[in-house]
Amino acid sequence: MVPVRLQLRNFLSYGDNPPQEIDLQGVHMAALVGNNGAGKSALLDAITWALFGKARSNRNEQLLRQGSNEMSVTFEFEVEGQLYRVRRRFSRKHKPHEVSLEQWDGKRWRPIVTESKVRANEEEIQRLLGMDYDTFVNTVFMPQGRSGEFMNLDPSERRDLLAQLLGLEAYEKLAQKARERAKVLSGQISESEKHLKDIESELSQRPQIVAEFEKKQQERDHAEQILRQMDEEIARVQRARENLLAVKAKLEQLKSEKQTVQKQIETDQKDLSELEVQLQKWQKVLAQEAQIIEAWKKFQQVQQVEQALSEKARQLRELEQQKHRLEQAIMKVKAELKVKLEANKRDADNIEQRLADLKKVIARRNEVERQLEELLKAREALREWEEKQEQWKNLQQERAVLEQMIASEKAEWAQKEGQLSQEQKQLETIIGAKPRIEQELRQLGEVRKRFSELQSQLNSARKKREQLSGQLAMLNTRLEQLQKSKKETEEKLRLLEEHSGEPKCPLCETVLTPQKVASLKRRLGNELKQRDEEISETEQEIKVREEELKRVDEFILQAEKALQKLPEIEQRFGEVNRRLAEVVEAERKLEALKVELELLKQQKSEAEKRWQKQRSELDERERAIGYDPDAHKQCQRKVETLLRFEAELEQIRQAEEELSRQRERLGRLKIEIAELDRKLAADDFAHDERSQLDQVNESIRRLGYDSEKHQEIKAWLQKNQHIPQCWQQLQTAKEQAPKIQAWIEQLKQRIREGERQLSEIEAQEKHLQAQLTQLPEIEERLNELLGRRKARENELQRLNEEVGALRYKLEELSRKEQEKVQLEERLAQMREEKIDYETLADAFGRNGIPKMILRHAVPWLENEASNLLARLTGGRMRLRFALELQTQSGSQKEDLKIFVSDELGERPYELYSGGEKFRIDFAVRVALARLLAHRAGAPLRTLVIDEGFGSQDKEGLEAIVDAIQTVSKEFARVLIVTHLDELRDYFPALIEVTKGSNGSQCRLIMRDQKEAFDLQA
Repeated sequence: MVPVRLQLRNFLSYGDNPPQEIDLQGVHMAALVGNNGAGKSALLDAITWALFGKARSNRNEQLLRQGSNEMSVTFEFEVEGQLYRVRRRFSRKHKPHEVSLEQWDGKRWRPIVTESKVRANEEEIQRLLGMDYDTFVNTVFMPQGRSGEFMNLDPSERRDLLAQLLGLEAYEKLAQKARERAKVLSGQISESEKHLKDIESELSQRPQIVAEFEKKQQERDHAEQILRQMDEEIARVQRARENLLAVKAKLEQLKSEKQTVQKQIETDQKDLSELEVQLQKWQKVLAQEAQIIEAWKKFQQVQQVEQALSEKARQLRELEQQKHRLEQAIMKVKAELKVKLEANKRDADNIEQRLADLKKVIARRNEVERQLEELLKAREALREWEEKQEQWKNLQQERAVLEQMIASEKAEWAQKEGQLSQEQKQLETIIGAKPRIEQELRQLGEVRKRFSELQSQLNSARKKREQLSGQLAMLNTRLEQLQKSKKETEEKLRLLEEHSGEPKCPLCETVLTPQKVASLKRRLGNELKQRDEEISETEQEIKVREEELKRVDEFILQAEKALQKLPEIEQRFGEVNRRLAEVVEAERKLEALKVELELLKQQKSEAEKRWQKQRSELDERERAIGYDPDAHKQCQRKVETLLRFEAELEQIRQAEEELSRQRERLGRLKIEIAELDRKLAADDFAHDERSQLDQVNESIRRLGYDSEKHQEIKAWLQKNQHIPQCWQQLQTAKEQAPKIQAWIEQLKQRIREGERQLSEIEAQEKHLQAQLTQLPEIEERLNELLGRRKARENELQRLNEEVGALRYKLEELSRKEQEKVQLEERLAQMREEKIDYETLADAFGRNGIPKMILRHAVPWLENEASNLLARLTGGRMRLRFALELQTQSGSQKEDLKIFVSDELGERPYELYSGGEKFRIDFAVRVALARLLAHRAGAPLRTLVIDEGFGSQDKEGLEAIVDAIQTVSKEFARVLIVTHLDELRDYFPALIEVTKGSNGSQCRLIMRDQKEAFDLQA
C-alpha cells in the first residue's frame, strides 16, 4: 500500500473552509513538520480512520471537529500498481457512518463493493491490504506514543502477534477446524456404536419372529379353506333366492301391467263419452246450415258500408286536428307578443329603479377615496410588522433546531452511559472469575507436563522402533544373501562331484589336475562351513532384535492409549487460556471504560455550558428584533377593515359605466313597447297560419260526413255480431263430424282388446304367487350363512394383519442387517477419518507447522533488528530473540523473549529505558516492517513513523536518519513526523502543518534532493 492523496474535512483540528488536501505523487521520503499540537499526527489518524475506522480514539464523536456535525476523509492509495480510493463519512444527524471503496479503471472510479454496508467495505479493505488495524499499527505504521507497543507485549502475546504478521493464524484456524471435525466425528462414532448395539439387539429376536410367522401362516391357510367352503354354500342358497326374487319381480311387473291396462280402459271409456257429446253438438249446427248462410251475406254488405263511413270519419278527425293546431299557433303568437310587451315594460321599470340606485352609489365617491388613503398607511405599517415576524420565526426555528440537537445529544449520552455501565458490569463479572481460571490453568499445566514427558518417551520409542525395524530389515537381507551364497557353494561342490573324472572344470572349463580338484573342494568346504556359522549368528541376532521390537511395540501401544486423552486436555487447556486472555482483555477494557466514562462526563458538562450560551444568544437576538404579536394582529385587523373601500371604489367606477349603458337601453325599450301595442290592436301577426285555417274549414265542408247514419250502422253490427261465430261453427262442424265418428269406432275396439289382456294377466298372477311361498325360508337360511361367514372373515382379517405385521418385522430385520453392514463400514471410515483429522490438528497446531515457520522467521527478524540497532548505536548494542525458554516447572513454553547485549553484557529488554529503549523499539519496528514488506503476497510498501526523537542526542539522531534512509530503499513512500528543526533539513520533501483560526492547514514543500543531502553533509 502506497499513499497517493489525502483529503480531510472537519477531522480533529482540520476544518472545511477549505477542506485540506495533500498530494504525495512523486514523493519518496517526506517529513511532517510543525509545532506541537498543530495537527501532524491527525493526518496519520485520518489515514487509519479512513482505512479501518479506527484512530488513537476509537469514538467517532471525539474525532469530529468541535462545533461540526459531519466529518469525512478521502484517501487514495496504490496496491500492486492499481489505484484505489476509500471515502469514509460520519454525521451526527443523518446516516451516521458511511464507507465506500473504489478502483480507478483509467477513466472513472468504479465501486468494488456494491453493498453500502460498512462491514462489507472494511472487510474488502483488510483483504486488499492483507492486514487489520492492530497489525498495521504494530508494524509499518508507528503512531505517536506507540513505537514500543510490540515490544511492550508480554512474551506470549509478542509471539502470537509475530505469528499473526506471518499469516500463521490461518494454520490455527485449520487446526481448530480439524479439532472441531474430529470432535464431531467422535460424537458421530459414539452415536453410531450405540445405534449398532441397538440393531444387534433387534436382530437377536429374529428366530422367535420366524417361528411365530410360520404358525400364523398355518392358522390363516386353515381359516381360508373354511371360508371357501362357506362361500360355496352361500352361492348355492343365493342362486335359489335369486330365482325366487326373479319370480317376485315378474309378479310385480304383472301387477304394474294390470294397473296400466285398467287405467287405459278407464281413459278410453271417458274419451268415448266426450266424443259422442261433441258429435251431437256438430250435428245440430249442420241442421241450421241455410239460415246461417243467408244471415252471413247480409252481415257482409252492412259491414262494407260501415267501413266507408269509418274512412270519412278518419279524414274528418285529421282535418279537425289540423284546424286545432293552426288556432293554437295563432294564439301562441299573440301570447308571445303580450309576454314580450309585459317583459319590456318590466325591464323599463327595473332600469329606472336601477338608475336611481346607481346615482346613490356614485354619491359616496369622496368618502371612499378618503378611507383608501388610510388603507395605504395601514399597509405600510403591516409590512414592517411582517418583516419583524419573519425574523422572529427564523429565530424560533433556530431555537427549535437547537433544542432538538440538545435533546438528541442528551439521549445519545444517556444511551452511551447506559451501554458503558452495562459493559462495565459485564467486564467486572468476567474479571471476578480470574482466580478460579488461574487455579484450573495450573492444574491443567501439571497434567500437560506429565503428558509431555510421556509424549517424549513415546517419540523416543518410535525412533527406536524405526531403528530396530531398519536393523531387522538389514539382518533379513543379510540372511537371504548368506543363504543364497550357501546354495551357490553347495551347487559348486555338487558339480565337482558329478564331474570328478573329467579333465576340465565344470564351472570355468579350465583343465584340472587332481591336486587342483582336491584344493578346490577343501576351499569350498571351508566356505560352506563359514556360511553356516554366519547364518546361525544372523538368525540369533534377528531373534534378539524381534524380542526387543516386541517390547517397544507394547510400550508404544500403552503410551498411545494413554495419550488419546491428550487432545481433550489440550483443548481444555486452550479454552482455559482463552478464558484467561478474555479476563486480561476485560481488565484492560475496564480501565479504558472508566477513562471513557470520565471523559464522557467532562464532555457532557462542556456541552451543557455551550447550550446555555447558545440559548442566551438566541434570547438577546429575539429582544433586538422587537416583535409584538398583539400590535401585529391589531394592524392586520385595521387593514382587513379598510380593504372593503377598495372594492367599494371599484363598485363606484362600475356604477358610472353602467349608468350610461342603462339610459341607452331604456330608450330602445320604449320604442319597442309602442310597436307591440300597435300589432296587438290591429291583429297584425300570424298571417300564414290564418290563411291555412281558412283552407281547412273549406275541406271539412266538402267531405259531407253523416255521423248519425254511421252510429245506426255500428249499432246494427254490434247487435248481430253472433253471425260470424255461427258461420265459423258451421265450417268447423263440416270438418270435424266425420273425424269424430271414426275416433269413436277406434276407441270401442281398443276397450275390447284391453279387457282381454286383463283376463290373461290375472291368470298369470295366481300361478306366480304359488311359487313365492318358499322365499321366506330361503332368505332366513342365507342370513344365517352370511352371519357365520362374517365371523370367519373377521378372524381371517385378524390373521392376515398379524401375518403382515410379522412379515414387516422380518423385512425390517433384513433392512437392519443391511444397515448394520453399512454402519460397520461407516464406523471404520469415521475412525480412520478421525485419526486423520487429529493428525492434521497436531500438524496445524501451535507446535506444528507454525512453530517450524517461526523458527525460520525469528532468526531473520533478529538479524535485521540487531544489524539496524548496531548501526544506531555504533556497534555497541545487539539483539537476541529467544523463542523457547525453560520454565520453572521444567516444561517448554513457546514465548518470544528479547535480550539486548551491550558493553555490560546481556540483559532482558524490559530493563532498558529512555533513549536506548527508543532505539531498540525503533530497530525492531523497522525490522518488522521490512519483514512484512518481504512477505510473499503482502502488498505494503510504506513506512510511517510518528514518534518523538527528543530522547536522542545528536549522534543518535544522525544514526536514526541514516537507518531510515537505508531502509527507505525498500519502501515506495516513507513519512516521518517530527517537530525538531535539526531533522527537517534531512528530507527532500516537507509537509508543513500550521494551525490558525480556521483550524489546521497543511502544504507540501518539495526541495531539491541534492540540497537535502548537502545539508546533511
